[in-house]
Amino acid sequence: MLLLAVACSDQKLHQLDSVPETHDSSPLADSPVDSPVDSPVDSPVDSDPCANAPAEETTCDGVDDDCDGAIDEGSDLEGCITWWPNADGDTLGTGESSCTCEVPELSADAPGDCNDSDADRLVCLSCLDILDKGFGNTDGAYTIDPDGDGTFEVLCDMTTDGGGWTLAMSLNASGMTHYDAADVFETKTTFGTYDEDNQLSPAFYRLPFSWSYVVDETHAVAVESEVEWTSGTIGQEIDTMLAGTPSASSVWSRSPRTALQLRNSETTDSVFKDGDLRAHFLLNGGSTTDLAWPVNLEYQTSERHLVFDSDFGYAGARIYTDEPYDVATTGVDERLRLFLR
Repeated sequence: MLLLAVACSDQKLHQLDSVPETHDSSPLADSPVDSPVDSPVDSPVDSDPCANAPAEETTCDGVDDDCDGAIDEGSDLEGCITWWPNADGDTLGTGESSCTCEVPELSADAPGDCNDSDADRLVCLSCLDILDKGFGNTDGAYTIDPDGDGTFEVLCDMTTDGGGWTLAMSLNASGMTHYDAADVFETKTTFGTYDEDNQLSPAFYRLPFSWSYVVDETHAVAVESEVEWTSGTIGQEIDTMLAGTPSASSVWSRSPRTALQLRNSETTDSVFKDGDLRAHFLLNGGSTTDLAWPVNLEYQTSERHLVFDSDFGYAGARIYTDEPYDVATTGVDERLRLFLR
């Protein structure tokens, strides 16, 4: 039994000695095995990059941050560019501004175009146009261009009865020598500035309007016309009067005896003749008590009548059947102004 046991042990030793050596060439053979904490199997990578996307874009960065298929959409993002609509493609925009990451082709980087349908015109048509489009709402001087024939400065009343009134004429009968040539209206002559006692603005001829008011400095009350003007511009009306049958046209009117009237027809007393284009300014105390008299001679009871730019060659007080009395002696030192809207 002893011999048998030794033989068995020798056989096992022989088998162990005969096991061939093996060398694992795998690159992981000598690498330590990661612990379960560091294993990628136990810490999977999120495969959806939009899972935590914001609800909307917040920055102009050229990336679809909110994963909605559009890049940098929306307005007022961080880094956006402010612009104004510019339909006529000139240098200034109009309307409400926008701030976006990219600007459209027809846009401008500054506002100020009051006429966005004409690239040659930037300024507004009138004081009312300025007010309506938000370019100004305080009384003062503004630049307008009613018809594209050139800009000029006017005084705007932005407060009376809703505002938007344009000063067209100022007159002070004590110094109306500007009308001595007697053809001011025929030639559409202008003179003076809005702060002078006597001015005839380009607005008088070129501004389309519907309503008017007259105001003096003593009462400072806007006396509005009770009759709407429907003839376009005064310049157009003058052309019609000169080309047609002599007539009369009231620019401002409170009654037949209180009006600012252009006339080139003969008066009933034949003092003023057909074809003589002139202005008649009548004030009757029964129609208004809020305007000062322009002259000191009474035409009839509680009424004063000033005529200017007539063929007599001077402005003057009117007395029925008489030639006008020169304002050098009959004019009252009071500025009256005509506003149009």
